[in-house]
Amino acid sequence: IRKLNWLQPEFVISIGDLIGGYSTDTEKVTREGDELDGLVSQLEMPYFYVAGNHDLNNPRMGKIWEERRGRRYYHFLYQGVLFLVGNTD
Repeated sequence: IRKLNWLQPEFVISIGDLIGGYSTDTEKVTREGDELDGLVSQLEMPYFYVAGNHDLNNPRMGKIWEERRGRRYYHFLYQGVLFLVGNTD
């Protein structure tokens, strides 16, 4: 986080597998998500979430993702460049 803030990129985009995952325990998955959000909140630039198989490997985790983060795929424009964020899981 410190290095990213020092480098000052325009934005940060994840590559998935943001939590340990592989659990149907709602409390565990929520706790891991809270820890991640605490780290991301320290960034001084926008952060774009991308889901990986650790984040969406069962229906319960998929529901938690959608409640916390919204859609599993989306797009955004940056300086005329279209970024497509997908979920291959």
